[in-house]
Amino acid sequence: MAELLAIIVLLNLAIGYHIHRFMVAAGDPNGGRILLSGQLVPFAFAVFLNCVTALLFAALIFSLTYFSTVLLKHSRGLIVAAGALLGYMILKQVAEHYWPGLPLPSLIAMPTEIHVSGQIVPGLVGSIGLTVALRSAVILLFPFAAQLLLEKSDL
Repeated sequence: MAELLAIIVLLNLAIGYHIHRFMVAAGDPNGGRILLSGQLVPFAFAVFLNCVTALLFAALIFSLTYFSTVLLKHSRGLIVAAGALLGYMILKQVAEHYWPGLPLPSLIAMPTEIHVSGQIVPGLVGSIGLTVALRSAVILLFPFAAQLLLEKSDL
């Protein structure tokens, strides 16, 4: 996971740097700032948020894979974890279609509101720190549960 995470972060930084240079060279009226939640923020902050989001998603995949591998005591845990993530994405789409009042959180954190087709799509919560803390807590539940399973099976 560490190699994959390093690649993701370095790619985000490189692409963010080139997009920033392109925006400034094209005569950006905001001086390298973008609109995020109705406020102008430096583009570097948006790239940092993207890196944090990638980190959280990679950690979720790793922790769910670890838990399912310990639970099944076989390498099929990888397939079960991928199936669980895919099943959640399908469940989210079905819930949005049949029960629009039941919003399920996205697997990829959106700590702020974004504008899509002129409509405001709210993030999970209003605070970036709270979003990261909640998602980190959920991510850490899987390795702790796997550790409890390992300790119980050793007895």
